[in-house]
Amino acid sequence: STTVTPSATFHPNLLFGLSRPDLKIISSDNHLFHIHRGVLLRSSENNFADLLPEATQDGTIHIPEVGLILNVIFTTIYGIKLADFYPLDTLISAINLFPHYGVQPKAYIWPAASLYEAVRYQTPLAPFQVYALASRFDLEELAVAASPHLLNFRLEGITDEMADLVRPKYLLRLFHLHSSRKDALKELLSERLEAHPPTASCNYSTYDRLCRAWVLAAACLLWDADANISTATIQSALLSLQDGVKCKSCRRIIVARVKSIVIQWSEMKVRCSVCFASSCSSCCSRPSERSFCPCLLFSMPLSSMFSFSLISSTCPMYCITFHHCIDLFVPPLHMSRT
Repeated sequence: STTVTPSATFHPNLLFGLSRPDLKIISSDNHLFHIHRGVLLRSSENNFADLLPEATQDGTIHIPEVGLILNVIFTTIYGIKLADFYPLDTLISAINLFPHYGVQPKAYIWPAASLYEAVRYQTPLAPFQVYALASRFDLEELAVAASPHLLNFRLEGITDEMADLVRPKYLLRLFHLHSSRKDALKELLSERLEAHPPTASCNYSTYDRLCRAWVLAAACLLWDADANISTATIQSALLSLQDGVKCKSCRRIIVARVKSIVIQWSEMKVRCSVCFASSCSSCCSRPSERSFCPCLLFSMPLSSMFSFSLISSTCPMYCITFHHCIDLFVPPLHMSRT
């Protein structure tokens, strides 16, 4: 006879309400789970892939999935906290099987849910895969959580196979995320340097040459810049202009301008954590401005995404905590797209 390995969590004495398990589910690698039929009926829309009616007289069902995958599924539908050792690939594989077994991912993957947190914690390891997963099941909060980790993702590296994994509206928003960030940086760099009163050693002609050098340095910076260019790179590229400048006033102007750019670019990377989900009614006090909150980008219709003006740099009440949600889909600048 084949030896089975009993589950430490789903054992014969596991109580659901006052009842004990009435099903024995055996995985393809011979892991045994004692499960309540009522839990599966409540959680599944198709009798758990129509396997429940096939149970033997003693309530045994063989399921062609490995034990680790089934453990994720059963732990999730029972509302038990997931252990920390699950690899991201296992979590994604399990979630992809939810619809097959009649389980709706959106019912179990939301902020603060155990499975959501387990995936979000490992998002930096494979942000595109997590973003693709979020798009597949329209998990907006998870897509928002994955978006900061996609800023240094090279869009030109997306193959046809990778694009097929992401729903069109989410793929469009990923491209918009990158283009809006680059446009924001372009706008920051396009402002002309401040001029100081002419002196005997530094007149308008000198200032004009400095401005041309600034434009050239900015163009070189933008040529290779991605949506996640670091402030150190910006500083290094622009502060190098000081090397050929003898005028102390011009040097101070360069330093002040670079400092301003770096501060604004850094502040662009923080977004609302009060309204973690795609609704901002909890932290935006003025209804007329709620549609401009960055956190609402995922709920904006596509037709309006390319024609909007961001009125305020953050939510109208300015979100005061930042450690939960970092939403980078709209930079905190006044912009208009046509």
